[in-house]
Amino acid sequence: MWPTVGGVAVIRWTSTRRTIGQSAGANDVDVTHFGDTAQTGNVTQTGNVIQTGNWTLTGDVNVTGAAVFNEAGADKDFRVEGDTDANLLFVDASTDRVGIGTSSPNEKFVVAGNASVDIYKLLGNTSAPSSTDAFIYRPADNTLGFGTASAERLRIDSSGNVGIGTSSPGDKLVVAASSGAVYAAFNNGTVNTVLGVSAGNVGLLGTTTNQDLLFYANNAERARITTAGLLQFNSGYGSVATAFGCRAWINFDGTLVTNPASTTGIRGSGNVSSVLDNGTGDYTINFTNAMPDGNYAAVGLSKEYDNTTGTTLNLYLGKQTVANTLNANFVRVFSGTGGSGTATDGVAITVAVFR
Repeated sequence: MWPTVGGVAVIRWTSTRRTIGQSAGANDVDVTHFGDTAQTGNVTQTGNVIQTGNWTLTGDVNVTGAAVFNEAGADKDFRVEGDTDANLLFVDASTDRVGIGTSSPNEKFVVAGNASVDIYKLLGNTSAPSSTDAFIYRPADNTLGFGTASAERLRIDSSGNVGIGTSSPGDKLVVAASSGAVYAAFNNGTVNTVLGVSAGNVGLLGTTTNQDLLFYANNAERARITTAGLLQFNSGYGSVATAFGCRAWINFDGTLVTNPASTTGIRGSGNVSSVLDNGTGDYTINFTNAMPDGNYAAVGLSKEYDNTTGTTLNLYLGKQTVANTLNANFVRVFSGTGGSGTATDGVAITVAVFR
């Protein structure tokens, strides 16, 4: 005998079914009613549960089988609250969107950090969202796009190339402003580009040999560092050519130079450690860093008096202990008067060494 209300059985059971509120049960527990069901304790159900009304649970729900919400596909939202976030997880059934931290997701999946910063993850979409927030999406198969303010800012293509400001990176890394002002790429197998340029801009670019380094300005090569380490540039040559640098220089007062060698009397210098007074008008200029060899050129001037009317002396450069041989560690110079070559200390002696 089943319990009845108003002559209608409200609980029925058979050897295989338990039915509440309906005449026949298709599941282990079937509940059909017109109001809400509130449950303040724990509910443990290992079979199927079909609930057509609202179900409020303040205890635990343990499900060992499949859990399907809104199986009929109706406009029924799903929401999970956190300790302080009322929309920790929100499923908007009418728009087929999911929000974390928001009840109004305006894209397929929205993670809201705060009112001003939202992250849209649209890995299944091929178009950027119409939003002012940050987003990650899939613009094409096997590609990944990153954007802000409704515009893509960075893309990784299917080849692993990265483009910033461009959706078609042709190399490992390409950086392009809207005007094409800056370009960067790294070894695509043909050109080893360090940093490229467009017309009117400055940058660096590797050659097709993957070795030389070029410097560009106004879309033309202006300087180059070769594989041998030579610096080439256009400075009065008419085109880029090798530049030969001054490897050492000095301006000193020969009347003040001492023995042993010191910096006394040196007004200014580069790559010079000291000067030695070998005697009247005879000096040894020691290099801080030695020349690669003795195949350098030395030029200079010597003046007898430190005034505008002083006599210009002859300066004999490069005389060594062994005839016709220059030393890589120093250069020896002599200061003297006229054709007789009488040794005279010069008050203003300048020497430059080129290699």
